[in-house]
Amino acid sequence: MKFTMAHSSIAVKDVERSVEFYKKAVGLKVKSVKDLPHINLTYMVDEEESGYELEITLKKDHEGNYNLGENPVHLAFWVDDYKGALAMHQEMGCVLRVVEPAGIHFIQDPDGYVTEIMPNL
Repeated sequence: MKFTMAHSSIAVKDVERSVEFYKKAVGLKVKSVKDLPHINLTYMVDEEESGYELEITLKKDHEGNYNLGENPVHLAFWVDDYKGALAMHQEMGCVLRVVEPAGIHFIQDPDGYVTEIMPNL
């Protein structure tokens, strides 16, 4: 039996705002959209279409912010130009923290989800 990673899902308040954030911050693009009566599912992929997707979920009847609690789950991306990515994220104002000893940084999207950015060594 073989399992293959399919996607990670995040619940958001504004699909368009989230799509624009992930396009700009990590270069994702929309692969497909399923707009159902009570939910909108937008699937984003990286440039190489590596097979792993980010599912952006909008629950149409949900009001207010989602409670992320103390959940340590996060997305992570390798980048070929780490210094350039850090500068871009600083300019976007989305850097949550920089961990200099590890050579990584974390960004936060408009809904509070955290993404780790790592140099592709």
